[in-house]
Amino acid sequence: ACGAQHLWDLEPNLQVAAIQRWLDQWGTPSLVLFEGFTGGKPIHPSATQVLRRAGSYFIYWAIEDPLWTTDVVDATGRLGPYARVSDHIATTAVECVARYRSYGISSSVMQFACDPDVHRAVRPVSEHRSDVVLVANYYPGRREWLLDQLLRPANDVCERRGATLAIYGNGWEHGAPDWLRRALRGPLSYEDLPTVYSSSSVALGAEQCLNQSDTQSSMRVFEVLGCGTCYLGPDHRAHRALFRPGEHLFLTSSAEQTATILNQLLESPEERSRVGAAGRRACVAHHTYGARASALLQALPGKQRFPLSNRGAIDGARRRHPS
Repeated sequence: ACGAQHLWDLEPNLQVAAIQRWLDQWGTPSLVLFEGFTGGKPIHPSATQVLRRAGSYFIYWAIEDPLWTTDVVDATGRLGPYARVSDHIATTAVECVARYRSYGISSSVMQFACDPDVHRAVRPVSEHRSDVVLVANYYPGRREWLLDQLLRPANDVCERRGATLAIYGNGWEHGAPDWLRRALRGPLSYEDLPTVYSSSSVALGAEQCLNQSDTQSSMRVFEVLGCGTCYLGPDHRAHRALFRPGEHLFLTSSAEQTATILNQLLESPEERSRVGAAGRRACVAHHTYGARASALLQALPGKQRFPLSNRGAIDGARRRHPS
């Protein structure tokens, strides 16, 4: 939100003060785009009223769909705290659009993307050097596929080759098996993400909704490709709809396939470079947040109110940590 301040970390009176400072400095935004997460604090009604009096239009970005859709609108149609203050819900999962609309809520799809000015190749640093890297949080009960089909074979390949596997993220110290613990490097600042990817040969990907949606996917695939790093992740239909396996990225559906692809990539810097560069070109051409914002504005009812050349937004709940 205002500067680098997260509104959901603030008490209601401080939310109001932060928004008022933003309005005094920048004027009234046409749009207020905010995201949230399960168990978090939404923008407080008192803060919402400041913006509504100023005439802002509210869009909630439901980035936890389809796992936590019922926190937005439950099975009885009762609106959650985010839906109650929203004029429109953008969702990462196309399957949720019809659900929201059935309860009279305007809705459209907005997938994750890359920011080419942020997600780009930078100078590698020795502190983050690795052959294979994963940036993801550990969630109990939701990382079995990742552990069995991706991390176990990746760890075995790295051990046999004398290569380095590095894992960044929250929660791994509580859930990682013993064989994985030496790869743990702790939490990672979002600002260091491009450096970590640029300092690694291959980046692994994790998915919480593997093949549960035609459009929902982790944000990491776009961030990895934006950095020009070679990506290896689960064979997810949402990724196949956006990228060409073997040309823009690599996808795996088994531990055996993971080991085969990873050995191939670690032996061929030329192939890693070729696919990483092609992945970045595809991401920058079609999957940037600028393109997503333009598509979102076109999907809004009464979109003529929001010309592309004159728009503003307050991001009220941006969280910048590995997910």
